[in-house]
Amino acid sequence: MSTRGNLGNAYLEAGDTDRAVPVLESAVAGLARILGEDHPKTEVVRADLIRARAV
Repeated sequence: MSTRGNLGNAYLEAGDTDRAVPVLESAVAGLARILGEDHPKTEVVRADLIRARAV
């Protein structure tokens, strides 16, 4: 899951939000399922997703 989050951030930093958003959505879903909605890692990737959607 962390790898997906890293990939999503790489796309985001490269300005490719069309690729970043679905990858980050998948990462958030997986982290939430495995670690829980309120886990710090889930929240970090969720914040990245919010940032990607705002671009």
